[in-house]
Amino acid sequence: MVWVRSKKTLHHDYSSRHIWIYAIYGIWALLSIFAIYTIVTIIWPSGSSESHVATEKHIEYMRPLVSDDKYRWRSSSKYTLVIYESLDCKYCRKLNAEIHKNISYLRWKFNLVYRNAPLVDLEPLAEEKSLITECVYRDAWGDKMFDFIDRVYGDYQIFHRDNIWVKNIAKKIMSTPQSLENCMSDPVQKSKIANDIKSLAIDGISSTPSIGIFYWDKLVGRYASGFNGTMRVIQYLAKFEDNADQFWSDELFEKIQKWKI
Repeated sequence: MVWVRSKKTLHHDYSSRHIWIYAIYGIWALLSIFAIYTIVTIIWPSGSSESHVATEKHIEYMRPLVSDDKYRWRSSSKYTLVIYESLDCKYCRKLNAEIHKNISYLRWKFNLVYRNAPLVDLEPLAEEKSLITECVYRDAWGDKMFDFIDRVYGDYQIFHRDNIWVKNIAKKIMSTPQSLENCMSDPVQKSKIANDIKSLAIDGISSTPSIGIFYWDKLVGRYASGFNGTMRVIQYLAKFEDNADQFWSDELFEKIQKWKI
């Protein structure tokens, strides 16, 4: 017996094959788009300054060192480096990883102050992250707060669409899980974060990471330096701190950026 396939059956088979081919092409196209997005946004960040929202290099004003500034470490150095960071800034994550990797060496070379700088117009989740960070600080103080920051940067994923994972990290560090909820509902803490955000505008901070350099209590430099610029300043302070009586200047900053010193 010979089976003869009808034209209708042959046409159905032909159409099925085309559907599978189109499906494979569609999946390949989606994977290609995702790969390009990953390269552009993560592996190959845009902007030569490597800062989150590039601005002019010089910042017009920056508030002085204050008693409640959060020191990552203190040393006998005359210099204090203030770094403005956001927990939603990929360049800040990169910078934090470099500092953490070299902390045992750097901590003897200069003083380091961390200031939270959520760019709320661009980072809708950053304000709440700032509040959580402040709650960890109030409950567990400095070392635990920086442990929290390191964990958040380490666990950060571009796919996160909420701060639940950040709260879970905080609850593991704070004295009790309920401590976080109580702190986050405290109007005093909320007001402090709101004031901190307003102060960013006064400080002229519109990109992260940005830095301020203090010689004793005197502000001698303030820059929207990005990742590369900040790392060059750190390398300079670490290498030349013993001869740091050379007073800081904008000209010195420019030389450092151009690797002329």
